[in-house]
Amino acid sequence: EWLTERIAATPRGLLVAGDGEVAAGPLLDLARTAGWPVLAEPTSGARGGDHAVSTYHLLLGHEPFAEAHRPDLVLTVGKVGLSRPLLGLLADGVPQVVVARDGGWLDPARTAQRLVAADPELLAEAVTAQLEPPQGSDWLSGWLAAERAGRSALDGLLDAVEEPSEPRTARDLAALAPDGSLLVAASSMPVRDLNLAMRPRSGLRVVGNRGASGIDGFVSTAVGAALAHSGPALALVGDLSLLHDANGLLLAGEPAPDLVLVVIDNDGGGIFSFLPQAAFPDRFERLFGTPHGVDLARVAAVAGHGFARLDRADGLPAAVDAARSAGGLQIVGVRTDRGANAALHQRLQDAVAEALPA
Repeated sequence: EWLTERIAATPRGLLVAGDGEVAAGPLLDLARTAGWPVLAEPTSGARGGDHAVSTYHLLLGHEPFAEAHRPDLVLTVGKVGLSRPLLGLLADGVPQVVVARDGGWLDPARTAQRLVAADPELLAEAVTAQLEPPQGSDWLSGWLAAERAGRSALDGLLDAVEEPSEPRTARDLAALAPDGSLLVAASSMPVRDLNLAMRPRSGLRVVGNRGASGIDGFVSTAVGAALAHSGPALALVGDLSLLHDANGLLLAGEPAPDLVLVVIDNDGGGIFSFLPQAAFPDRFERLFGTPHGVDLARVAAVAGHGFARLDRADGLPAAVDAARSAGGLQIVGVRTDRGANAALHQRLQDAVAEALPA
Protein backbone atom coordinates (compact mmCIF):
# COMPACT_ATOMS: atom_id res chain seq x y z
CA GLU A 1 0.00 0.00 0.00
CA TRP A 2 2.80 2.41 0.83
CA LEU A 3 4.40 1.79 -2.57
CA THR A 4 1.14 2.47 -4.38
CA GLU A 5 0.73 5.74 -2.51
CA ARG A 6 4.33 6.69 -3.21
CA ILE A 7 4.00 6.05 -6.94
CA ALA A 8 0.64 7.82 -7.14
CA ALA A 9 2.16 10.89 -5.49
CA THR A 10 5.20 10.95 -7.81
CA PRO A 11 4.53 11.99 -11.40
CA ARG A 12 8.28 12.41 -12.05
CA GLY A 13 9.21 8.76 -11.73
CA LEU A 14 11.21 6.21 -13.71
CA LEU A 15 10.89 2.45 -14.03
CA VAL A 16 14.35 0.95 -14.50
CA ALA A 17 14.60 -2.70 -15.58
CA GLY A 18 17.90 -4.53 -15.37
CA ASP A 19 19.00 -8.07 -16.11
CA GLY A 20 16.64 -10.73 -14.83
CA GLU A 21 13.93 -13.25 -15.60
CA VAL A 22 10.83 -11.10 -15.11
CA ALA A 23 7.68 -11.06 -17.24
CA ALA A 24 7.63 -7.67 -18.92
CA GLY A 25 3.87 -7.27 -19.28
CA PRO A 26 2.99 -6.33 -15.68
CA LEU A 27 5.97 -3.95 -15.44
CA LEU A 28 5.02 -2.14 -18.64
CA ASP A 29 1.39 -1.95 -17.51
CA LEU A 30 2.55 -0.33 -14.27
CA ALA A 31 4.67 2.22 -16.12
CA ARG A 32 1.80 2.99 -18.50
CA THR A 33 -0.67 3.50 -15.66
CA ALA A 34 1.76 5.60 -13.62
CA GLY A 35 2.77 7.69 -16.63
CA TRP A 36 6.44 6.82 -16.17
CA PRO A 37 9.15 6.27 -18.80
CA VAL A 38 10.81 2.84 -18.93
CA LEU A 39 14.61 2.57 -19.02
CA ALA A 40 15.30 -1.10 -19.75
CA GLU A 41 18.48 -3.04 -20.36
CA PRO A 42 18.24 -5.53 -23.26
CA THR A 43 18.40 -8.61 -20.99
CA SER A 44 15.49 -7.36 -18.89
CA GLY A 45 12.91 -8.38 -21.47
CA ALA A 46 11.19 -5.05 -20.87
CA ARG A 47 12.59 -2.92 -23.72
CA GLY A 48 9.24 -2.56 -25.40
CA GLY A 49 5.94 -0.78 -25.14
CA ASP A 50 5.06 2.82 -25.83
CA HIS A 51 6.92 4.20 -22.79
CA ALA A 52 10.30 2.70 -23.74
CA VAL A 53 13.28 5.05 -23.80
CA SER A 54 15.89 2.99 -25.64
CA THR A 55 18.43 5.82 -25.99
CA TYR A 56 18.60 6.55 -22.25
CA HIS A 57 22.34 5.86 -22.07
CA LEU A 58 23.09 8.70 -24.49
CA LEU A 59 20.35 10.96 -23.12
CA LEU A 60 21.67 10.71 -19.57
CA GLY A 61 25.21 11.08 -20.92
CA HIS A 62 24.25 14.65 -21.87
CA GLU A 63 24.54 16.53 -18.58
CA PRO A 64 21.96 19.28 -19.27
CA PHE A 65 19.35 16.65 -20.09
CA ALA A 66 20.21 14.56 -17.03
CA GLU A 67 19.91 17.60 -14.76
CA ALA A 68 16.58 18.69 -16.26
CA HIS A 69 15.13 15.17 -16.10
CA ARG A 70 16.16 14.16 -12.61
CA PRO A 71 13.40 11.92 -11.24
CA ASP A 72 11.78 12.13 -7.83
CA LEU A 73 11.56 8.34 -7.55
CA VAL A 74 13.10 5.34 -9.34
CA LEU A 75 11.59 1.87 -9.12
CA THR A 76 14.27 -0.67 -10.05
CA VAL A 77 13.64 -4.29 -10.99
CA GLY A 78 16.51 -6.60 -11.89
CA LYS A 79 20.26 -6.07 -11.84
CA VAL A 80 21.38 -2.85 -13.54
CA GLY A 81 24.94 -2.01 -14.50
CA LEU A 82 25.44 -1.54 -18.26
CA SER A 83 25.13 2.25 -18.36
CA ARG A 84 27.54 4.45 -16.45
CA PRO A 85 25.31 7.55 -16.85
CA LEU A 86 22.36 5.64 -15.36
CA LEU A 87 24.48 4.39 -12.47
CA GLY A 88 25.65 7.96 -11.96
CA LEU A 89 22.04 9.12 -11.73
CA LEU A 90 21.21 6.44 -9.17
CA ALA A 91 24.33 7.29 -7.16
CA ASP A 92 23.40 10.97 -7.02
CA GLY A 93 20.89 10.71 -4.21
CA VAL A 94 17.81 9.99 -6.33
CA PRO A 95 15.19 8.18 -4.18
CA GLN A 96 15.17 4.56 -5.28
CA VAL A 97 13.12 1.49 -4.38
CA VAL A 98 14.57 -1.88 -5.41
CA VAL A 99 12.27 -4.85 -6.01
CA ALA A 100 13.88 -8.29 -5.82
CA ARG A 101 12.18 -11.66 -5.89
CA ASP A 102 14.71 -13.32 -3.59
CA GLY A 103 15.43 -10.31 -1.40
CA GLY A 104 18.87 -9.78 -2.95
CA TRP A 105 20.12 -6.21 -2.67
CA LEU A 106 20.48 -5.45 -6.38
CA ASP A 107 21.87 -1.96 -5.89
CA PRO A 108 25.35 -1.41 -7.42
CA ALA A 109 25.38 2.26 -6.39
CA ARG A 110 24.45 1.33 -2.78
CA THR A 111 21.94 4.18 -2.62
CA ALA A 112 18.52 2.49 -2.57
CA GLN A 113 16.24 3.80 0.15
CA ARG A 114 14.23 0.63 0.42
CA LEU A 115 14.28 -3.00 -0.67
CA VAL A 116 11.02 -4.78 -1.41
CA ALA A 117 11.33 -8.58 -1.30
CA ALA A 118 8.46 -9.62 -3.56
CA ASP A 119 7.57 -11.22 -6.85
CA PRO A 120 7.99 -8.28 -9.28
CA GLU A 121 5.13 -9.37 -11.54
CA LEU A 122 2.62 -9.85 -8.72
CA LEU A 123 3.69 -6.61 -7.07
CA ALA A 124 3.35 -4.68 -10.32
CA GLU A 125 -0.11 -6.12 -10.92
CA ALA A 126 -1.26 -5.26 -7.40
CA VAL A 127 0.04 -1.69 -7.58
CA THR A 128 -1.35 -1.10 -11.07
CA ALA A 129 -4.82 -2.21 -9.97
CA GLN A 130 -4.88 0.56 -7.36
CA LEU A 131 -3.52 3.41 -9.50
CA GLU A 132 -5.46 6.02 -11.42
CA PRO A 133 -3.84 6.92 -14.77
CA PRO A 134 -2.59 10.53 -14.89
CA GLN A 135 -4.35 13.04 -17.13
CA GLY A 136 -1.44 13.96 -19.39
CA SER A 137 2.16 14.25 -18.29
CA ASP A 138 4.79 16.77 -19.35
CA TRP A 139 7.31 14.50 -17.65
CA LEU A 140 6.50 11.51 -19.84
CA SER A 141 6.07 13.53 -23.03
CA GLY A 142 9.46 15.18 -22.46
CA TRP A 143 11.21 11.83 -22.16
CA LEU A 144 9.46 10.41 -25.21
CA ALA A 145 10.26 13.49 -27.28
CA ALA A 146 13.90 13.09 -26.29
CA GLU A 147 13.72 9.40 -27.24
CA ARG A 148 12.46 10.27 -30.71
CA ALA A 149 15.17 12.89 -31.20
CA GLY A 150 17.86 10.62 -29.80
CA ARG A 151 16.78 7.63 -31.85
CA SER A 152 16.70 9.68 -35.05
CA ALA A 153 20.20 11.03 -34.40
CA LEU A 154 21.63 7.63 -33.46
CA ASP A 155 20.11 5.77 -36.39
CA GLY A 156 20.98 8.54 -38.83
CA LEU A 157 24.65 8.46 -37.90
CA LEU A 158 24.90 4.67 -37.87
CA ASP A 159 23.15 4.34 -41.23
CA ALA A 160 25.42 6.93 -42.84
CA VAL A 161 28.53 4.75 -42.39
CA GLU A 162 29.10 2.06 -45.04
CA GLU A 163 31.73 0.14 -43.07
CA PRO A 164 30.47 -2.28 -40.43
CA SER A 165 30.40 -0.82 -36.93
CA GLU A 166 29.86 -2.44 -33.57
CA PRO A 167 26.79 -0.44 -32.47
CA ARG A 168 25.06 -0.91 -35.84
CA THR A 169 25.79 -4.63 -35.84
CA ALA A 170 24.18 -4.92 -32.40
CA ARG A 171 21.19 -2.80 -33.42
CA ASP A 172 20.58 -4.62 -36.69
CA LEU A 173 21.05 -8.10 -35.23
CA ALA A 174 18.39 -7.44 -32.58
CA ALA A 175 16.08 -5.96 -35.21
CA LEU A 176 16.38 -8.75 -37.80
CA ALA A 177 15.76 -11.62 -35.38
CA PRO A 178 12.35 -13.20 -36.08
CA ASP A 179 9.76 -13.28 -33.31
CA GLY A 180 10.45 -16.20 -31.02
CA SER A 181 14.22 -15.85 -31.40
CA LEU A 182 16.89 -16.12 -28.74
CA LEU A 183 19.81 -13.68 -28.73
CA VAL A 184 22.72 -14.54 -26.44
CA ALA A 185 24.91 -11.52 -25.67
CA ALA A 186 28.49 -11.73 -24.47
CA SER A 187 29.76 -9.50 -21.70
CA SER A 188 32.02 -6.49 -22.26
CA MET A 189 31.07 -4.47 -25.38
CA PRO A 190 28.47 -6.71 -27.12
CA VAL A 191 25.84 -6.40 -24.39
CA ARG A 192 26.69 -2.72 -23.93
CA ASP A 193 26.28 -2.06 -27.65
CA LEU A 194 22.87 -3.72 -27.49
CA ASN A 195 22.01 -1.47 -24.57
CA LEU A 196 23.21 1.54 -26.55
CA ALA A 197 21.55 0.87 -29.88
CA MET A 198 18.82 -1.78 -29.68
CA ARG A 199 15.41 -0.46 -30.66
CA PRO A 200 12.35 -1.28 -28.55
CA ARG A 201 10.71 -4.51 -29.65
CA SER A 202 8.84 -7.56 -28.44
CA GLY A 203 9.15 -11.21 -29.40
CA LEU A 204 12.90 -11.47 -28.77
CA ARG A 205 14.49 -13.03 -25.72
CA VAL A 206 17.91 -11.56 -24.93
CA VAL A 207 20.06 -13.35 -22.36
CA GLY A 208 23.55 -12.49 -21.18
CA ASN A 209 26.53 -14.47 -20.04
CA ARG A 210 29.23 -13.46 -17.61
CA GLY A 211 31.86 -16.02 -16.73
CA ALA A 212 33.96 -16.15 -13.58
CA SER A 213 36.52 -13.91 -15.27
CA GLY A 214 34.03 -12.00 -17.39
CA ILE A 215 34.29 -13.29 -20.94
CA ASP A 216 35.08 -16.97 -20.36
CA GLY A 217 32.69 -19.78 -21.23
CA PHE A 218 30.57 -17.82 -23.69
CA VAL A 219 30.58 -20.19 -26.66
CA SER A 220 29.58 -23.14 -24.49
CA THR A 221 26.79 -21.09 -22.93
CA ALA A 222 25.49 -20.00 -26.33
CA VAL A 223 25.59 -23.56 -27.67
CA GLY A 224 23.70 -24.87 -24.64
CA ALA A 225 21.13 -22.09 -24.81
CA ALA A 226 20.58 -22.73 -28.53
CA LEU A 227 20.08 -26.45 -27.93
CA ALA A 228 17.47 -25.70 -25.26
CA HIS A 229 15.65 -23.09 -27.35
CA SER A 230 12.93 -24.14 -29.76
CA GLY A 231 13.23 -21.17 -32.14
CA PRO A 232 15.96 -19.32 -34.05
CA ALA A 233 19.14 -18.74 -32.03
CA LEU A 234 21.67 -15.95 -32.51
CA ALA A 235 24.65 -14.76 -30.52
CA LEU A 236 26.70 -11.56 -30.41
CA VAL A 237 30.24 -12.01 -29.15
CA GLY A 238 33.65 -10.38 -29.28
CA ASP A 239 36.71 -12.07 -30.72
CA LEU A 240 38.46 -12.48 -27.36
CA SER A 241 35.36 -14.10 -25.85
CA LEU A 242 35.22 -16.50 -28.78
CA LEU A 243 38.90 -17.39 -28.50
CA HIS A 244 38.77 -17.82 -24.72
CA ASP A 245 36.19 -20.56 -25.25
CA ALA A 246 37.26 -21.85 -28.67
CA ASN A 247 37.01 -25.39 -27.29
CA GLY A 248 33.27 -24.77 -27.11
CA LEU A 249 33.26 -24.92 -30.91
CA LEU A 250 34.55 -28.51 -30.82
CA LEU A 251 31.30 -30.40 -30.33
CA ALA A 252 32.77 -33.87 -30.94
CA GLY A 253 29.88 -36.31 -31.37
CA GLU A 254 27.28 -33.96 -29.94
CA PRO A 255 24.62 -32.49 -32.22
CA ALA A 256 25.41 -29.01 -33.47
CA PRO A 257 22.65 -26.53 -32.75
CA ASP A 258 21.30 -24.15 -35.35
CA LEU A 259 23.18 -21.13 -34.04
CA VAL A 260 24.59 -18.05 -35.78
CA LEU A 261 27.54 -16.55 -33.91
CA VAL A 262 28.08 -12.93 -34.98
CA VAL A 263 31.64 -12.11 -33.92
CA ILE A 264 33.01 -8.59 -33.53
CA ASP A 265 36.58 -9.01 -34.74
CA ASN A 266 38.57 -5.96 -33.62
CA ASP A 267 41.76 -7.90 -32.82
CA GLY A 268 41.64 -7.39 -29.08
CA GLY A 269 39.73 -5.99 -26.13
CA GLY A 270 37.65 -3.11 -27.46
CA ILE A 271 36.18 -1.99 -24.14
CA PHE A 272 39.59 -0.84 -22.93
CA SER A 273 39.80 1.74 -25.72
CA PHE A 274 37.38 3.83 -23.65
CA LEU A 275 39.92 4.13 -20.83
CA PRO A 276 42.39 7.03 -20.43
CA GLN A 277 45.23 4.53 -20.88
CA ALA A 278 44.38 4.38 -24.60
CA ALA A 279 46.24 7.69 -24.99
CA PHE A 280 49.51 5.75 -24.56
CA PRO A 281 49.37 3.30 -27.49
CA ASP A 282 52.74 1.61 -27.07
CA ARG A 283 52.07 0.21 -23.61
CA PHE A 284 48.30 0.18 -24.06
CA GLU A 285 48.29 -2.34 -26.90
CA ARG A 286 50.37 -4.89 -25.03
CA LEU A 287 48.69 -4.54 -21.64
CA PHE A 288 45.08 -3.66 -22.52
CA GLY A 289 44.45 -3.96 -26.26
CA THR A 290 45.98 -7.47 -26.33
CA PRO A 291 45.88 -8.02 -30.12
CA HIS A 292 45.73 -11.73 -30.92
CA GLY A 293 46.32 -11.78 -34.69
CA VAL A 294 44.18 -14.90 -35.11
CA ASP A 295 42.30 -15.56 -38.36
CA LEU A 296 38.80 -16.45 -37.17
CA ALA A 297 37.98 -18.13 -40.49
CA ARG A 298 40.69 -20.70 -39.76
CA VAL A 299 39.35 -21.22 -36.24
CA ALA A 300 35.92 -21.95 -37.72
CA ALA A 301 37.42 -24.30 -40.32
CA VAL A 302 39.34 -26.30 -37.71
CA ALA A 303 36.12 -26.78 -35.74
CA GLY A 304 34.21 -27.72 -38.90
CA HIS A 305 31.84 -24.76 -38.95
CA GLY A 306 30.95 -22.32 -41.70
CA PHE A 307 32.34 -18.80 -41.75
CA ALA A 308 31.44 -15.64 -43.65
CA ARG A 309 32.91 -12.15 -43.46
CA LEU A 310 30.66 -9.08 -43.39
CA ASP A 311 32.02 -6.45 -45.78
CA ARG A 312 29.26 -3.83 -45.67
CA ALA A 313 27.22 -2.58 -42.75
CA ASP A 314 23.95 -3.14 -44.60
CA GLY A 315 24.87 -6.73 -45.42
CA LEU A 316 24.14 -8.23 -42.00
CA PRO A 317 20.56 -9.40 -42.71
CA ALA A 318 21.67 -11.27 -45.84
CA ALA A 319 24.68 -12.78 -44.06
CA VAL A 320 22.58 -14.00 -41.14
CA ASP A 321 19.88 -15.36 -43.47
CA ALA A 322 22.52 -17.31 -45.41
CA ALA A 323 24.00 -18.67 -42.19
CA ARG A 324 20.60 -19.75 -40.89
CA SER A 325 19.81 -21.44 -44.21
CA ALA A 326 23.08 -23.40 -44.05
CA GLY A 327 22.09 -24.79 -40.65
CA GLY A 328 24.28 -25.95 -37.81
CA LEU A 329 26.72 -23.62 -36.10
CA GLN A 330 27.74 -20.77 -38.38
CA ILE A 331 30.04 -17.81 -37.73
CA VAL A 332 29.70 -14.33 -39.24
CA GLY A 333 32.81 -12.21 -38.70
CA VAL A 334 32.48 -8.43 -38.47
CA ARG A 335 35.84 -6.69 -38.79
CA THR A 336 36.07 -3.37 -36.90
CA ASP A 337 38.74 -1.06 -35.53
CA ARG A 338 38.91 -0.46 -31.77
CA GLY A 339 40.03 3.15 -32.00
CA ALA A 340 37.43 4.00 -34.62
CA ASN A 341 34.76 2.36 -32.48
CA ALA A 342 35.61 4.52 -29.46
CA ALA A 343 35.49 7.60 -31.68
CA LEU A 344 32.11 6.52 -33.09
CA HIS A 345 30.67 6.22 -29.60
CA GLN A 346 31.74 9.80 -28.91
CA ARG A 347 30.21 10.96 -32.19
CA LEU A 348 26.96 9.25 -31.24
CA GLN A 349 26.95 11.03 -27.89
CA ASP A 350 27.61 14.37 -29.59
CA ALA A 351 24.92 13.77 -32.22
CA VAL A 352 22.27 12.95 -29.63
CA ALA A 353 23.25 15.95 -27.51
CA GLU A 354 22.95 18.22 -30.54
CA ALA A 355 19.56 16.77 -31.45
CA LEU A 356 18.04 17.55 -28.05
CA PRO A 357 16.32 20.91 -27.54
CA ALA A 358 18.38 23.43 -25.60
